[in-house]
Amino acid sequence: MELSDSMYSYRYEYDYAKVIGHCKNCGCNIHEGDEAYNFFGMYICDDCLLDFKIYS
Repeated sequence: MELSDSMYSYRYEYDYAKVIGHCKNCGCNIHEGDEAYNFFGMYICDDCLLDFKIYS
């Protein structure tokens, strides 16, 4: 058995995170498990939530 010259040939490969939507404000990807909000089918990421907050 011949071994590879690169240590990257032996590393564990993680599954890619599944994209479940895009933020309607900034357009960033929202991945499964991210902190995000769904308002009537419109996704808003946690960073953009303050843009939609109504102050009284």
